[in-house]
Formats: sequence, structure tokens, C-alpha cells
Amino acid sequence: MGRHAHLTLLKRQLPNAQTGKGDALNAALDWLGQHHMVSDKTIIGVIDSDSTPETAFF
Repeated sequence: MGRHAHLTLLKRQLPNAQTGKGDALNAALDWLGQHHMVSDKTIIGVIDSDSTPETAFF
């Protein structure tokens, strides 16, 4: 997934990982703020570690 030109993959590591979807979304919002990204042109998604997205997802 990280090879797509318009996709940034954020991966959380322990101890910050595995603390819930809300924490993952908040971490993504924090990252957006730190990198001055345009929030109204950004989609944030959470994929669980036991999930495999379809290739059509990209």
C-alpha cells in the first residue's frame, strides 16, 4: 500500500499501537496537523492488522 503516489501509510508501533481505533484516528489527525496537510482533501482510514484490503481498494 505504501507505494501508491497519493497514499501515505502510517504504522503505529507498540506501546502506541493496539490501543483502539479512536487512538489510531487521533494519531492520523495529529500527523496531518504536523505535516500541514489539507484536511478537507484527505481521507483517513483504519485497517486492522488482521485485515487484507482488496486490490481494487487502491
